[in-house]
Amino acid sequence: MSHLPRGLALGVAALAGLTLVAGAAASPASALDAAPKLRAPVQKTIKLVHENSLNDHTIVTDRVYDGPFSSHVPSDAETAVRLATRITVKPVGGGAFTMQSRNWTSCLVPSTASGSAFLGFGSCSDAAARWTQTDDGFFVSSAGWWLTADVVSPSTGNSASFGVLALSRSADDAALFSYADVRAADGLNAVVIFDDDLGVDAKVLGSGSPFEEVILRNSAGDVVASTEAASDGSFEVSVPAPHRAQPYIVDVTQTLGQGGTVSDPVRVFIDYGAQVTITSPVDGSAHSGGALDFSGRGEPGGRVTIREAGKPAAIATADVLATGAWTARGVVLDGAEHKLEVKQLSKGNNTTTSTVTLNPGGTVTPPAPGIGFEVTTPKNDSTIETSDKQVTFTGRGNPGSKVTIMNGARTIGSVASVPASGNWSFTATMNYADYNLTAYNKKVPTGAVTSQQPLHITVAPGQVGFAVGSPAAGTTVDRGTFAFTGTGKAGSTVTVFLGSSKRGTATTAADGTWTVPVTVNTPGRYDFTVYYKANPADAAAPSVKHALTVR
Repeated sequence: MSHLPRGLALGVAALAGLTLVAGAAASPASALDAAPKLRAPVQKTIKLVHENSLNDHTIVTDRVYDGPFSSHVPSDAETAVRLATRITVKPVGGGAFTMQSRNWTSCLVPSTASGSAFLGFGSCSDAAARWTQTDDGFFVSSAGWWLTADVVSPSTGNSASFGVLALSRSADDAALFSYADVRAADGLNAVVIFDDDLGVDAKVLGSGSPFEEVILRNSAGDVVASTEAASDGSFEVSVPAPHRAQPYIVDVTQTLGQGGTVSDPVRVFIDYGAQVTITSPVDGSAHSGGALDFSGRGEPGGRVTIREAGKPAAIATADVLATGAWTARGVVLDGAEHKLEVKQLSKGNNTTTSTVTLNPGGTVTPPAPGIGFEVTTPKNDSTIETSDKQVTFTGRGNPGSKVTIMNGARTIGSVASVPASGNWSFTATMNYADYNLTAYNKKVPTGAVTSQQPLHITVAPGQVGFAVGSPAAGTTVDRGTFAFTGTGKAGSTVTVFLGSSKRGTATTAADGTWTVPVTVNTPGRYDFTVYYKANPADAAAPSVKHALTVR
């Protein structure tokens, strides 16, 4: 045989899709009894592996670009392993089988050139494509050629960087190859990224086996997206938004080889964040006409639009703050029934909706002059949760009269003249505290008090939704110490894990923010998990996956 030098013989060779890890040739007498055998095989997708005592490896990749035996030589051993290909073994009767390459419709057959015999490929229907395996585990073709671990360089093709496994007529030259079933894609991994544009679908990025189909399924098993991995194994696929809140679970798999083996799934959590909710006004409220403030909670960074149900035009919009709160002030509505839809567009083109009905069943008649004075919101002995310390007071009074709300000798706010509708409102900035207020209705211009009403309320911080703010998932950070930051409920606990290793924990501050410093000194890709307990005594802690690259 015409052998390559030792260094090149143990380099990368390409056989149109056969994965072999090859070392020195072995003799039949030295075969390992425990090696897996393929005698009388069933159809399966496999990798063939040969290792010598020095653990020297020859990786056969599928990067064929200018001839049946030429190949790009990977510069990185891990890349070569990741790009290693598979073959499909198909039984043809009598213990014989064909070995079909993954990216070609041809089968592995003996070939000759320049006085050498080597493993090539040809028609699967030819008799030369039939192979059998001895009891010792050695492979022999129907024409009597034995598969060896030697590498030869035939004078064919137009690339100087290739080599192929040699064949021999002598069983003494045969090499023992064991096999491994392919159940997982090579290096299959996936992460989620969101675009800064809320209207762009979330994307799943990752890498796996080149040219193989990547399939994404939801928890019901439905296919939600699919694509084909590129020649370097990378893939990117957009995921249609589920239009619901909280993490959306997607399983990523690859279909491997001609046999259609499905890899083990990689589970991805696509966290679309919080559902939009309406805090005020409450469903079923009476509103006799005029300006009205809307408020609620949602996903930080989201955009809220308020519409009449069934109508395309927006009557108000608002942005969701980092605290999770949103407010739309001064929305003018008459006293008729209003069925309103509040829709939030958040990251990944995801939408969630809440509804509220005002004046259900008909029109509210404004109070007639002389009907009296009333504070309708907030209710006496109620607690108002607000993230921006803004409290809106509403009520009824005689048109033209003055309304003033006092905290002792201090004026909280006032309405100089109640409008003709009889409805009044104003918004005041108040500290987080307990208040014993008095609401006064006065004549104009005399200032004489015609009615007064005590009002006890408590103003408390709004409950901040949990979110990881930085670093953003899928981004790159410098090695050393960096910090996870985000928002959550005051007093809640946040813990960061890397695998099973706890890397840091923090308690959310009174302003709803938290910071967890983490130290990673080795560059690479890391999958962190951030656990959140709204109450430290909770038994369970919801979590989000957070992949980062450390450089």
